[in-house]
Amino acid sequence: HHFTLKQLIRKLHVSESPNIVMPILGKKYPGTQEEFYRSKLPGHWDENEAGKRMKIPTPYTWETQLSANGNNSKTWKDLIMSRKLPYMAMLRNLRNIILSGVKDYIHKIVQKKLCSVEDVKRSKQFPFRFLSAYAVLDELETNKESIAWSTTPNFEQDNLISQYKSCLDKAVQISARNNVKPL
Repeated sequence: HHFTLKQLIRKLHVSESPNIVMPILGKKYPGTQEEFYRSKLPGHWDENEAGKRMKIPTPYTWETQLSANGNNSKTWKDLIMSRKLPYMAMLRNLRNIILSGVKDYIHKIVQKKLCSVEDVKRSKQFPFRFLSAYAVLDELETNKESIAWSTTPNFEQDNLISQYKSCLDKAVQISARNNVKPL
């Protein structure tokens, strides 16, 4: 027998997390402050929302933030500073982070995380992931005239790529020692 999410919520009498359950059931936002308190919704009653159909809140993830705010230095800085950028996402988005023109201290944070023994181990990334990132850096280095670098001056580009390559060298060695099971 197949059930919809709505049917399951009703059959199982789910009442936890009303801010998620109510939108799934197609409920409208409470019309009065009294109805709001009875609904057990978190926060304060917002009369501007009264009677409107409720929507499931968008989760704060690196994907939703990038989508909502754009692939730019502020978005990358915010994601990195809020620690909401998972290791693999950081590794696979090095090109975007570098080309966005984030400040030097952000690069230092990324580099420290990329070659941290604990972070590499915890990431469980295999060595080829780091080699793929290294290839992206090679491409940036080779084609730097045809790539739109946001705000990084030419003399700093080489230094930045070199720093990231050095970091990836360490990370690939850590990964090879710790993230690959011996045969």
